[in-house]
Amino acid sequence: MSTAPAELAGLVAREVDEGVASALSALDAGGALVLDSIVARVAAPAAGARVRTWDDVTWAAEMVLRVDPAAARARAEADGGGQTHPVIPELIAALPVSAIRGIGTHWTARLTRESVTTIGALATLGPARLTTWSAAWGSDALALAARARGCAVSLPRSLVTLAADRSILDLARTDPTTLPGDSLERTALWQAALTLTAAIDAKVLHGIPARRLAE
Repeated sequence: MSTAPAELAGLVAREVDEGVASALSALDAGGALVLDSIVARVAAPAAGARVRTWDDVTWAAEMVLRVDPAAARARAEADGGGQTHPVIPELIAALPVSAIRGIGTHWTARLTRESVTTIGALATLGPARLTTWSAAWGSDALALAARARGCAVSLPRSLVTLAADRSILDLARTDPTTLPGDSLERTALWQAALTLTAAIDAKVLHGIPARRLAE
């Protein structure tokens, strides 16, 4: 057939209404996939078969989907956003500078003499002070400050529910597809945990329940 009969079009539309729309919603909670078109294929009736209605005809409908980033952004805005803007969680900012990877007793003592004792204080140092430190102590000072600034993460709004009792390190090692909830939010949580592992000592992260990042 060059064109689908009105009856067949109506039958396909009915099936979409009954099942495909809800399945698509469950598959793509972020709303980035949209139904672009439907291609219907109809099998020829068997020889001698009597066809009274379209329900007697074997047919298949191919759903053509496409990614629509604008739709995903609109969905996020309508929901108030699935995650926060990148910030250093208060719990992380309050950790001692020794929690940063690469900061041992030597650097801890050096930073303490400069009245920089927490990750938050190290992360908020201005360029003038960092330039002075770099000239006096070498580029390692810049690297450590960059790690502190790298603790800024975007957290999903349903953090407490998604994290359950897992530590930050445990979440970084967890496949986000195995977590409950919205696919965008669970991926955001995993990404936040992974980001923190690049800056903070693994033993420290192992001892911090991820849900406390919401404090």
